Amino acid sequence: MKIQTLGHACMALIDDQGTPVMITDPWLIGSTYWRSWWLQSYPTDSELAMLSQAKHVYITHEHMDHFHPPSIRKLGYGPTYLCPALPQEQIAQYLNGQGFQAKALEPLKWHSLGEAVQVLSIPLPNDDSVLLVDTPKAFIVNMNDSKPMGYQVKRIRQYIDNHVSGRKKVVLLSSYSPASPVNSFRKDAQIVSMKDKADYVHRVSELSDLLQADYYMPFASQVIFYRDDSVWANEYKVSVEDLKMHWKAQKTQLCHPYTTIDFDTWTVSHLPESDYRRDEDMIRKKVDQQADVERQAQFTDQDVADLRKKLAANNFWLPLLFRKGIGFVLDGRELTYKPWGKKIVPGIQNPSFSLMMPAQALKDVLYTGHFADLGITMFTLIILNGKTSPKMVYLFFLLISLHDYHHTWSFSNFWKWFRSTLRLNNWRIPALG
Repeated sequence: MKIQTLGHACMALIDDQGTPVMITDPWLIGSTYWRSWWLQSYPTDSELAMLSQAKHVYITHEHMDHFHPPSIRKLGYGPTYLCPALPQEQIAQYLNGQGFQAKALEPLKWHSLGEAVQVLSIPLPNDDSVLLVDTPKAFIVNMNDSKPMGYQVKRIRQYIDNHVSGRKKVVLLSSYSPASPVNSFRKDAQIVSMKDKADYVHRVSELSDLLQADYYMPFASQVIFYRDDSVWANEYKVSVEDLKMHWKAQKTQLCHPYTTIDFDTWTVSHLPESDYRRDEDMIRKKVDQQADVERQAQFTDQDVADLRKKLAANNFWLPLLFRKGIGFVLDGRELTYKPWGKKIVPGIQNPSFSLMMPAQALKDVLYTGHFADLGITMFTLIILNGKTSPKMVYLFFLLISLHDYHHTWSFSNFWKWFRSTLRLNNWRIPALG
């Protein structure tokens, strides 16, 4: 058996016959976030054919770089699609509605996938999940780009100490580069960054030490930004050289992106950067087509009404945190939402902060309901006003995502989410039967 990483956050666990027992988060073709995010390297046709034979596909959460419908359609109807049992579960519901076979896994319970492979899903309050995978010779911790608390990670370490250490190798997969608005803040035309590259490497180093991982596989960060308004973010990506420079873990072997580890021989190989596969001409063409679409977009009065409705639904906290309101700088139109009156006025009227983005992107998130996706596009800029802290705007996206996932649509929804958060908070991981 071996493990291989492909695409972005796709982990393939492959049996001795070359068939994937399971894969995760298959973003394998095309782009995401309005043609902003593209893969550093795309799987070959033979790799795609191999992945399409997967028996199970686990999707950690709904973000488009993890739950990528075009890639799922490419894989087809053969696999069983799995996901976390989130309070307002939508992944399995959507896939079943499209004719796929999908189910949500009961949390904190081991599920057999055959080939002596067991998986355990741990939902998180932010509608993400951690996946633990037990194999005959390796114990895999797939953190993707989730951010569990330190005391929760210690629960995994406790399980490893009691049931894994001395018998199996521990393999950690976790993101290592920004996938959030931490570098999207601007004040007085200057970039305001919440973290630098070393911070990300130190985090995964500490995570590796805490779990006493034998191998760390760089993961969920294999992205290049191509839009004219997001290309700036490439400068803030954590590279392999940055990983090597700032790596501090004492015991853990630092692997490369796109690595394969053979669990029988423990040989480690990787795809050299010189062999990365991208069709630059195709990418540029698609990016230009997206730009043409966005140049024709108009933010209509109906869109303004939809924006007011979305923000007004969050008005129980917006006036307290952002009493001056929120500005929107769109193509050819500027607006300010005033929370105390639940109204939108023309122009930028001294808001607490402003969001600068293409009008089409805002129209799209108002249609899909995933407003917080704007924060990770890398083309949405956040203009700070006065003494507004980047941390407060970060909180804005966290809170509005609760509405995106329906948790604050009603008291019963909120109570269901809150109760689930309390119940799963301690991560009581059972021993394998």
